[in-house]
Amino acid sequence: MATPLRHTYTDPELTALADTVDAASDPIALMAAAITAVYTPLVAAVGGTFALADYSRGLIRPADYSIPTVQWEAICAAVALRAEQWGTQVMFALELVAHMPAQHQDPTVPAPKLEIPDRRPLIHQLDVDRDAVDVIAACSRHVQNLADYFGAGSPAHTDALQSWERQLSRLFLMGLGAHSKVRRDGPLSLIVATAAGVTFGLIFHSLRRRCTVSGCAAWIADDGKVSGTRGGPPGHAHVPNYPLGAPQPGTWRFHS
Repeated sequence: MATPLRHTYTDPELTALADTVDAASDPIALMAAAITAVYTPLVAAVGGTFALADYSRGLIRPADYSIPTVQWEAICAAVALRAEQWGTQVMFALELVAHMPAQHQDPTVPAPKLEIPDRRPLIHQLDVDRDAVDVIAACSRHVQNLADYFGAGSPAHTDALQSWERQLSRLFLMGLGAHSKVRRDGPLSLIVATAAGVTFGLIFHSLRRRCTVSGCAAWIADDGKVSGTRGGPPGHAHVPNYPLGAPQPGTWRFHS
């Protein structure tokens, strides 16, 4: 098709789509179910009958169809939610996009609510070894030390606190499976192995201590050693952006 066929799913079509996705018995079946549920109404709109084999051979192409963005997003979210049962949510969210039709804005179409039952395992098992327990405690102490030194609510404190809470919450998410192993990866960092086979890190990145004198590019180590001394007034005394001996400002970041 030169121009993608635009189609707006009806409520019965969306209900059938959600039911088909929910009935999938495993991750492979889920992808097949999602593709079938998405394209059956689209192909029917031009008088055809959808067959997964035709899609696999490229006879049915995603670029030939377009659906409202709000429906596109709701379908992707529903399929990703269903994938949580097997800890494959992240992989599905990435793979499904390649199979979805095009999308277009249509302000007259309301955002649908696709009802997908919560089929996650009842228990998320976290194996946290004692070294990792010590790291978690050390991170909490570090955040409190920043509050004590720089002031509660200061940028140094709030940046660290918000990033630590945000990254720590990742340990409890089930999108990568219901069994995770948490290990130490440095004094203030963790490494997490998930049931989905994905390993990620919650890594503390300290703010480098630098000279604040105009034009100076010097970095100042914890022991006071100065490097990169180009620029600034000749013979000037370096003024660090935070004092030697102070708890290091910084943030925790996600690495995969």
